[in-house]
Amino acid sequence: MNYAVVILLVVVALAVLAFFWWGKKPHKHRNIAQDQLEEFLEALFYRGYDGGFICIEIPKSKSFIQFSKYMGTRGVVGLQFDFPLADWSKDYYAKLSSVLNDRAVKYEIQSTGEAGVPEFLVVDLKQDVKMASYLAKLVIQDVFELGKDDCVDLYFENVSPRNEKIGFRREDRDRC
Repeated sequence: MNYAVVILLVVVALAVLAFFWWGKKPHKHRNIAQDQLEEFLEALFYRGYDGGFICIEIPKSKSFIQFSKYMGTRGVVGLQFDFPLADWSKDYYAKLSSVLNDRAVKYEIQSTGEAGVPEFLVVDLKQDVKMASYLAKLVIQDVFELGKDDCVDLYFENVSPRNEKIGFRREDRDRC
């Protein structure tokens, strides 16, 4: 076999592998103004599948926050905020708890039984997208101490790219 053909086949194979590897990574939305977070959280609420989430990252840091969508029986759909007690978040965990207590935001602590991340601070936002947006900005500004005009990066996982309502009862799709 000709060396040029072998080299061409190897290059094509590597290109195909790179395409699939790169294509599996979620699209990252960069430099998002904090005032835009509500529209992204709304996209998660309506277009997310059960367990779909949005990860909001603080640029040039390991810090992030995460909101997920849950779907229960009979069309019960809601959003949940989860903040881990992990190595990177230890300094923020107590501060977040204090900020939530000061603002009378109800939360619970859920144990994981895992050594690396023993627990999560969880806020059930139900269907309150505005509250989710408020909470995101509260954590970004009051806990991570990012300025209100500073931008964040974010990405979705398990969220439909189409403009559709997932998990809602038929009668609620028209109302929401």
